[in-house]
Amino acid sequence: TELVHYAGAALKAIFRFGYAYQKVGLMLTGLVPATHQQVSLFTSAPDERLVKLHQVVDQINHRHGRDKVRLLGAGYDPS
Repeated sequence: TELVHYAGAALKAIFRFGYAYQKVGLMLTGLVPATHQQVSLFTSAPDERLVKLHQVVDQINHRHGRDKVRLLGAGYDPS
């Protein structure tokens, strides 16, 4: 409901009479808190070095654009 509230506010901000608008839908899946950690299959606690690595990768990508740096396990698409 919070997202619907913000979507409605955004529409009110840009709406102008006389323009044809298109109805669209949006699905958000897998939303979890930022503190969520996937349980490791082989260890009882997250490796703090990996936590720090992911934070640094996120900071670089936030500063320089999405997927500028990513882990090899995420795959590679040269295009």
